[in-house]
Amino acid sequence: MWGSGSSLVCVKSPLQRTTAQLSGGTANQCNGALSVDWNTFRAANPTALGAPLAAGDVVYAQGWYRDPPAWKSTSLSNALQFFVAP
Repeated sequence: MWGSGSSLVCVKSPLQRTTAQLSGGTANQCNGALSVDWNTFRAANPTALGAPLAAGDVVYAQGWYRDPPAWKSTSLSNALQFFVAP
């Protein structure tokens, strides 16, 4: 559990952070979105955790974001798992 809120830490160490980004959402509307172009991230960070990746590798991701109404003013997204394709 993350604090006493409802989000769970699904991705454990070791972990790699992407650069900070703005969601473009409106306060208290829950209408923002975060996205990462995985190929661009890998190209810009050739020594990132897990590099080099190969077809069939599994990547686990989770978003950590500021959420002022949330306990501790942050929250975590649901986890995401994807496979690297050729």
